[in-house]
Amino acid sequence: MESTGNSSLKYNNGLLASETNNFDGEGDITKSTITYTYLKFDKYGNWTSRKASFKNYDYEGYCTSHSETQSRKITYYE
Repeated sequence: MESTGNSSLKYNNGLLASETNNFDGEGDITKSTITYTYLKFDKYGNWTSRKASFKNYDYEGYCTSHSETQSRKITYYE
């Protein structure tokens, strides 16, 4: 069976707020959602720290979840 799926991105004030993915493979429908909370920004307004909250649903509706803090360092050349 061929897998099919779709993805949806939602933005809030120019920042990625959430990402939802739906897949249908082998007759099973699964869904995963990532929600982002922005914690820190640099002086240029770019995020440097955010919390990503993950929720994964299987075809029976069972949900697993976890979260992680993601950080990045941006080097600016002037």
